[in-house]
Amino acid sequence: MLSEADNQLLCRVEGDAPMGRMLRDNFWVPAIRSARLEPDGAPIRLKFFGDDYVVFRSTDGRVGFFDEACPHRRASMALGRNEGNGLRCIFHGWKIDVSGKVVEMPNEHRDPERMCAKVKVGHYPTREVVGMVWVYLGAKAEPPPLQNFEFMTLPEEHVRILTVDIPCNWINSVEASIDDAHVGILHASFMDVYKDRRPHEVVAGPPAYEVDQHPYGFQGTVLRSLPGGRSMASSTHFAMPWFGFTSTGRPDAPGATRRAVHVAIPIDDYNYRQVFFSYDVNSPAENFFAGATEYDQDNFAPPLGGPETVWGQDREAMKNGHFSGFLSNLTSEDTAIQMSQGAIPDRTHEVLCSSDKAIGFMRHTLIQAARDYQAGKVPLGAAPGIDWSKIRSRLAFVEPGENWRDKLAAAPDFRVPAVALT
Repeated sequence: MLSEADNQLLCRVEGDAPMGRMLRDNFWVPAIRSARLEPDGAPIRLKFFGDDYVVFRSTDGRVGFFDEACPHRRASMALGRNEGNGLRCIFHGWKIDVSGKVVEMPNEHRDPERMCAKVKVGHYPTREVVGMVWVYLGAKAEPPPLQNFEFMTLPEEHVRILTVDIPCNWINSVEASIDDAHVGILHASFMDVYKDRRPHEVVAGPPAYEVDQHPYGFQGTVLRSLPGGRSMASSTHFAMPWFGFTSTGRPDAPGATRRAVHVAIPIDDYNYRQVFFSYDVNSPAENFFAGATEYDQDNFAPPLGGPETVWGQDREAMKNGHFSGFLSNLTSEDTAIQMSQGAIPDRTHEVLCSSDKAIGFMRHTLIQAARDYQAGKVPLGAAPGIDWSKIRSRLAFVEPGENWRDKLAAAPDFRVPAVALT
């Protein structure tokens, strides 16, 4: 369990909250799929860390990312006209170019050029990589390097991006992304689809956990007993500050080159944006969900309801054999559980067990990072020289007498040569 003070430090991100400031200052945010932004198209409102922004694509294809409120009289720039490589407020016509400079001020008659030069616009640097717009929302004059994860070095068609906004705190989702113990229980009815690739989740018995810290975060390894005295080791990685790399399929099964990264970005203290990067290192990415043919990439697993409808659970389906009663996809199961825990769960009353080892480690890691930031130290994951491209989950069968660490290290990773991000 956590103390109330630590729980608040862990979860709160708005305003001057230490966690939010640490996240903004040290890490880039995967903000929106590039495909949603059209040249001279409608600007889109976004919220992160409790602050409101507007993002748009200019006439020449560049991305502008501003504070939402016009610096003149605070009207929403989401109402603005996107034209001529800038965004024009429809209230009094002030135009801000894609670089964040006010270039036109139609209602100033004395010295519009001087007035334009005086105005400061909340403007944020962006990068477009693998079909996603990444933004730096921190206060550093020189942003930190953009993390070079493996999926960010692949051709864009090898990566599929899904997003959805969920009404609960971001930590609820980060915990789920590294919690291997729930997969074979909560997702039991979906496991038949994946049993050729991930048989360990259907094997009876609780998992044993080992956790190893790394400069990027940590690796949590799940050890499960198999019939005949063998065991299976599968690794899950938590990469600072919100990336969960889930265990891959068995290396001798179809789809062994497919991988997934779960991301939870704080919208505010009580809502988060879930982003899935599903990718294949060798070929174009397939649909994220087995058997699914169509879904909205920008709202792929919307909440089915709140407590008044028991979060959309189908009890009739449970009577007919479905374990959880959430039929649409396994992410809907995760979403319902996270919402049911409360917007910010009261972790002072938890009773944790041995399979929660990675959860406790993740909480400690983030809390310590926030405290280090407050003390003027470099938080974990923000030091230079980390090669994020090497992070990948693996799975290996371990024979009696063999060392699971050696077997995981030797497991095929199907890695492709990394390319430099420009």
